[in-house]
This record gives sequence, C-alpha cells and structure tokens, in this order.
Amino acid sequence: MENYLPCGVIVPPAPEKNFMGTAKVRFGGNNQSTEDQSQFIRRRKAALERYLNRLMGHHLICKDETLRRFLQEEDPPRPNPNASGIKGFMKNVETMVSKVTARINEVDEWYEDKQQHILELEETLKKLLVVVDNL
Repeated sequence: MENYLPCGVIVPPAPEKNFMGTAKVRFGGNNQSTEDQSQFIRRRKAALERYLNRLMGHHLICKDETLRRFLQEEDPPRPNPNASGIKGFMKNVETMVSKVTARINEVDEWYEDKQQHILELEETLKKLLVVVDNL
C-alpha cells in the first residue's frame, strides 16, 4: 500500500494489533475464559473485515494486484507446528512478515520539511505569546 502514498492516495490504517491478547489466545492463558478468547477473536476478525472492506471500497486500491493476490491466496502461510513456545512463534512471525513485506527506506523529505516548518512556527508563536503577555 506504500506505493499509493506518494500519489496522494489516503490509505486506511490497519487495525491495531493487541499482542498480549493474541499471545493469551495463542498460548492458552489459563486464567482467561474461552468466552473471553472467543470475544477477542470475534473483535479482531471484525476489525480486519472492516479494514479489508475499506480497502476494497477504494476505487484505486481495490485494483491493486498485490492485494488481490493476497485475498485470493488459497494456502496462506501458517506457523510451523514443530516450533516450540514463544521463541518459535516469534521466529515464525518474523519469517511470515519478511515474506510479505519489502524493505523500505521511510524517509519522506516533504514530510520532514513540513514538520520542521511547523516546529519553527510553534517556537515563533511561543516567543510571540511571551511578548504579548509582557505587554
């Protein structure tokens, strides 16, 4: 989706991840009821569905070939069942993420310039406020 940002296309943000909730469900937090786990999964599923619907509702993003391939994937990557514990889980997550993401240098000169300009304006306004207060 990053390739749309330089063109001025506003890409909806993905839902926030709840790593603690995911870990409790995944590794069977014994003090969490199955109803709580089911509710967590339902909420996460609903958030992901809303996100995908927003992406597919966008007139440009819905035509993106990468998104279409992802949605049509019949055999999504799964964690290795031979991996043990949190260490194996994290290694599997790292492997899956590296497969679906590209290394991107996230330097946006326009944004950096605007951010610097805003900071300078803020400093100027602070100085102006001091001068006005002293009048």
